[in-house]
Formats: sequence, structure tokens, C-alpha cells
Amino acid sequence: MNNKTEVNIPHPKPSKKKGGFHTLKIGEKRMSVAQINIKHHHLNENIKPEKRKSFTHLNNSEFQITTGKKYIAGTQQGKDDDGNLKTNQDRFIYIENIFNIQNCNIYGILDGHGSNGHFVSEFCVEEIKKFFSDESNFTSKNNKTITKELIYHKLTHNNYSLLKNFFTNLQKELIDATFDTHFSGTTCVIVYQIDDKIICSNIGDSRSILLNKNNKNEYDIIELSKDQKPTNPEEQKRILESGGEIAPCDDEIDLDGPKRVWVKGEKFPGIAISRTLGDEVAKSVGVICVPEFIEVNVSNNSFLIICASDGVWEFLSNEDVRDIIVKNLSGNDFHNVVKEIIKESNIQWENEGVVRDDITCVIHIF
Repeated sequence: MNNKTEVNIPHPKPSKKKGGFHTLKIGEKRMSVAQINIKHHHLNENIKPEKRKSFTHLNNSEFQITTGKKYIAGTQQGKDDDGNLKTNQDRFIYIENIFNIQNCNIYGILDGHGSNGHFVSEFCVEEIKKFFSDESNFTSKNNKTITKELIYHKLTHNNYSLLKNFFTNLQKELIDATFDTHFSGTTCVIVYQIDDKIICSNIGDSRSILLNKNNKNEYDIIELSKDQKPTNPEEQKRILESGGEIAPCDDEIDLDGPKRVWVKGEKFPGIAISRTLGDEVAKSVGVICVPEFIEVNVSNNSFLIICASDGVWEFLSNEDVRDIIVKNLSGNDFHNVVKEIIKESNIQWENEGVVRDDITCVIHIF
């Protein structure tokens, strides 16, 4: 007898959106494949009440904008199948002048998914802030003075091992968190700027680009991250060797949709990215939390960096976003730039249907 435990997971959206999930039934005899025990965990999707106080949730309003000395961020919560506003699972992070060092900044986007995605993205933001406020992570017995040079050396030493270890430990902390992460997780694209050095670490399909002004007074695009999809050759190889399957959803509305990761022979987890934080079940079939890195030097021609969730990139290309930025630069009104990016993203979602993903971007101005 093959007993079934029903687990309610948000259904894939009836559009081109890449991050949805199936409602599924899991056979208990095959749970070992996914390294979980639904019977014991009951997939509790609720965080304990006493823990909620530590989370600074976004208000349920249509549009929000936040401004710092060198950055502007905007976010708009998404809509569900019925057109109702849903919980915004996107989070942005911006830490200006870490350790009170000028021109040493961190900024990025985390895009949560699954029913606990907002808890995952918020948790990760807080842990990143803690890590970059703890001087002991960057000093040693022989060198207790934090400088830009020391931070850069620590971040890049031994093929970015400090950051890789941080995200690996963060994944372990998520597993032990008070909210369930079997089918919930987040992307995480972070830019670390130290004077003219730019390091971007990426997990998932949120994205960051740098705009440089060339001799023709035009803006060139430098990609700071690559979207991590299960169809990418190296990602695909790892997932298949880990016992996963890669295929689109088998329901009629998504037959032509993106390729997703499944436990072999099962209807879960159905995730369309190959690297995430959280997502315990997906981790059992080759989805990993190790970031990929791109490092560049900024020049006198460097203009700005934008990080955005795939609520922007779902329908807008890098070139589309660049053109919106350039078109709306009149008077250096970067508030308007952010609003127009979100506005255009929203239009594209409305053209597709009722559903709208959370839309978030943060711009850093040089």
C-alpha cells in the first residue's frame, strides 16, 4: 500500500512565470529520495508567533520607494490568480559604508518563493547584515584593523571561500529555522563594492547589471550575474547526477513553460532555478546554495548598477531596462527611473494576465 500525504503548495501561475509549484501528493515510501519526513514535520508553514516580531514586514501597499545617500530602491507587491494583492516576498538589502568605511557598500535583491518565501528572504537579509557588522569575520590576531584592502582580501581569498562558507552556513541555519523551508526559499544576488572593485555573488535568477558610458555617449551593459537555470549545461549535469529530473510542468496551462527540477518520478518540488537558499527538498536533487561570482573594476565611465528580482527580468531584457533608465534620466531624477522600471514591468505582467509577481529593484549611483 502506498500511503499519500497531501501537501498544499502554490500552483504554477498560468503565465510564463518561472517560479511556481504544484499541489502534490507524496508517497511515504519515496520520501527518502527527497530526504524529508512529511509525517513528522507536517510541513508547518507558519512561523512561531514569538518570532514574528523580529521581522520587519513590508506594508501591504501597492508601491514603496526607499532612498539612501547613493541608492534608491522600489518595490511593488504581486497579485494572485484572483487579482488580489499577495504578501510581498521580495527583499532588498543596502548597507552603506560597512564598518564606517567610506565607499564600501553592499546592495542586492532577495526574491522569496513558496508559502514561506517572505520569511526566508527576510531571515537571510538579517543574517547578511549581522555578518557584515561583525568585525571578527574580517580581522585576525595579527591584523585587527579593518581597512578596504583587508575586506577585499578576505572576500576574494581562496576563490571567495569566506562568502561560500557564509552561504553554506546560512543554508544550515534555514533548515533549523522556526519556519518550514522544505518547499520555500529565496534567490540572492549581492553586489559588494569596495572603491573601484565590484564583486557580485549570485544564487538564483535575480540579476544585476552595470551601465558604463562609452565614447559615443551611449551606455554599455556589463552583466554582473548569470541566471542559474536547470537547463544550463553544468547545472543540468549536477541535477541529473543527483537523481533529479528536469522537465516542464505536465499540466495543460504550462506545457510550454520553463524546465523545472523534480525528484525523479515525483511531482515535486517543481522549482525552475538551480541554486537557491532554503528549498530543502530541492537540495536533495542537486539544487545548491553555492553562489557564482563575477568581479569587475568600475571606471570613470561607470554610471550605475541595478539589481532586480525576476519580477523585472521576466519580461524586460537587460537592454530594455537600460533604455528605461536612459530615457528617464532627465534632471537625474532617479526616483522616476525606479518608478518607470516598476511601472513598465507591471504593464508587461498585466498584458500577460491577472497574475503579477513581486517587482523590486535597487539602483546604486556612482
